[in-house]
Amino acid sequence: MENAITKSENNLPATLEELNTFILIGKQRLIAQKAKIKAIEQANLAVEAKEAALSDAQDMAEILLDAEVRLGEILEKMEPKRIKESSTQGTSLPSLPPDISKKQSHQAQTLSRNKAVVEQAKAEARENGEIATATRVYHLIKDTPKANYNEDSDALFHLKRWWKKTTKKDRRVFIEWIKEEGL
Repeated sequence: MENAITKSENNLPATLEELNTFILIGKQRLIAQKAKIKAIEQANLAVEAKEAALSDAQDMAEILLDAEVRLGEILEKMEPKRIKESSTQGTSLPSLPPDISKKQSHQAQTLSRNKAVVEQAKAEARENGEIATATRVYHLIKDTPKANYNEDSDALFHLKRWWKKTTKKDRRVFIEWIKEEGL
């Protein structure tokens, strides 16, 4: 199978401008592919036609996600441009290209920092017959609760709260109980 098509991040555009153009065009093509799937469903065409169109859309969506991750990697490496107003202060100019918004940059960088979630979302979407989009994956990342190690667990919070209300006798009994249990 030498002529088989393989998906690879190496085929993505190399420059920031080309990558952004690739993503913009790709998103429009994905919208058109979704419209094609909807038309196939409404026309009650063969299931094979719908499955083929869905597979093509999933392939496009996965390539677009890889492109957005790559865009995020490039944007993370960019240094903010500085101008010197005086000898002690410098201000930063916008370091983003004019056709990339701050929101797009943030979303792409978030995706690039969470590659495992992106890959998991692509696999789940393919299994469920859905199309994984960058926005959906971004919301999945943002909706995932993060463990805050500075906060106590709920049980520990209530234990501390009740500990403050205990008497000396209660504390002694509790400490003896912990020693007996070997905790």
